[in-house]
Amino acid sequence: MYFAAVQLRKTRLIILWIILIVIIFYAIANYFFGTEKFEGLYEKIAKTGVGRDSNPCNESWSSGNTVWMIETKYLETVKPLIQCEIESYVKLMPEVCLRLLLIDPSNNIPQLMSEVHSVLGRDLTSTFHMVHMSAEDLFRDTPIALIWPKMSGSRFSPVHLAAAARVVLLYKFGGMYTDSDVILMRRPTFGPKFLTRSASSPTLMFAIFAHPKHDPLLLSALEAIAANYESNAYTGVSIHYHKRVQNFCRTQCGISQKRLYDNKTSFMCCDMQIVASALGHSGREMSLDQAEKAGGTFYHYARSFLCLNHKNKDTDLQVKTSDHHVAQVARKYCPITVENHSNFVISCENLGKNGFRGEKP
Repeated sequence: MYFAAVQLRKTRLIILWIILIVIIFYAIANYFFGTEKFEGLYEKIAKTGVGRDSNPCNESWSSGNTVWMIETKYLETVKPLIQCEIESYVKLMPEVCLRLLLIDPSNNIPQLMSEVHSVLGRDLTSTFHMVHMSAEDLFRDTPIALIWPKMSGSRFSPVHLAAAARVVLLYKFGGMYTDSDVILMRRPTFGPKFLTRSASSPTLMFAIFAHPKHDPLLLSALEAIAANYESNAYTGVSIHYHKRVQNFCRTQCGISQKRLYDNKTSFMCCDMQIVASALGHSGREMSLDQAEKAGGTFYHYARSFLCLNHKNKDTDLQVKTSDHHVAQVARKYCPITVENHSNFVISCENLGKNGFRGEKP
């Protein structure tokens, strides 16, 4: 009896050790590879029901439940391509507030919102808001305030303003930023801090990314921008953000340069997700079919690159009838916008003397 009892205790102890080892292994595996780290912020929001019984746009700007767009210039009208982007986002991310920040104080927000409602309807666009904040107010109490007088006088002022504004905006309020030349193809499944790469290039993109409010990495980037600002360089702002991200991944997270530029796999850089193949890109001649097969979440049609590649700076791309891949993406993912605009075009005019949008002529 005594021997049997001892054996039973040993057996139970072994079973307990096995269970403990399995739990530890599962916890480690889940931390590095599990769904919790990769489950998207917006998937979690959807599960909690936010936006179903209440409008997410009623929440604070700094709730983290915002996708930000920025327009630095005066909008006489909401062009079809912006309405196309709005349509794609509000359909696929109804639990999130899509906010378009208008920098120019002369914008008539009621008139612009009325245009959006007339095409897409009030119900569909109930989670889309336009808001205003001047550059001075946005940059106040940040390192960019020190260089704003110099930046405002640069020949690249529009593009530098747009680049600095997105970093400051996410630092002050958090959330996700998207360029105004992006069409959403499927709901993002990323966490609250991510950076995207094109499906056709290992380049880290500045068109779609996300950070939580007061992220130290963003503050570090803002300090680098202010300290090293080059008013005569087109990438005088964005390059410093990317350098800080790359340095952070290498020195703090042990990510090799080779892995950092491997656009075939996604991985975690400490608490930041580097997402591979997130973008289809017209500037790199990526078709709709190629972007979808690559698992693309966003289609970045990049007007300036598109026009330069096709040497059609003086022509318009007719979305309704063209076989061009950008037109195909628009017809599939923003059909209401396409249907309600008889003359839906991508214009290649007014790109600046070197062909880059945002450059002063």
